[in-house]
Amino acid sequence: MAWENIKLKIQGKELLAQHESDEGKILMPYVKGLGDSLTINGKEHKILESIHVEMDDVLRLKLAMASKEKGEKSDGKSVKRSD
Repeated sequence: MAWENIKLKIQGKELLAQHESDEGKILMPYVKGLGDSLTINGKEHKILESIHVEMDDVLRLKLAMASKEKGEKSDGKSVKRSD
């Protein structure tokens, strides 16, 4: 659970932010009208929660995480072959 520094491009501006990928968290400068998704390293992530911390003028974001386990299709059936 290490935080890494990343660059986000939002509303035509490049911003520095911190990303904790295991938990899907972002800490970034406050941006009004952020929207409902972000692009990180070319992948779009839906924003589940956004909290404006007024004291520090930052946003704390919670991103949607991939929920499918390896070897499983969206209908819940296994994709492994039975021999």
